[in-house]
Amino acid sequence: MRLQAADFFWLTQLAELMDATRTRAAGQLLSAAIRDAVQAAGLPTQGEEFQAAFQAFLAQEFPHETSPPAADPTP
Repeated sequence: MRLQAADFFWLTQLAELMDATRTRAAGQLLSAAIRDAVQAAGLPTQGEEFQAAFQAFLAQEFPHETSPPAADPTP
C-alpha cells in the first residue's frame, strides 16, 4: 500500500502515540476503518447470513482456515 507523505507522517505520529510499529498501527487503523465502513453500510456482521457469506469467503480465499470468525467487537 502506498501512502501520501502527509498520511505517512500522521501514521508515524499515531504509531508513537499507540506505542506500536507503523505496520501494526496501520493494521489496527485499517481494521477499525473497515469495521466502521461495514457498520455504516449496514452490512451484516453476525447471524446466519453473515456466517454463510463468511464461510463461503473462507472456502474460496483461505481454504486452510478452519477457525470460526472472531466475535464482532463493534457494539
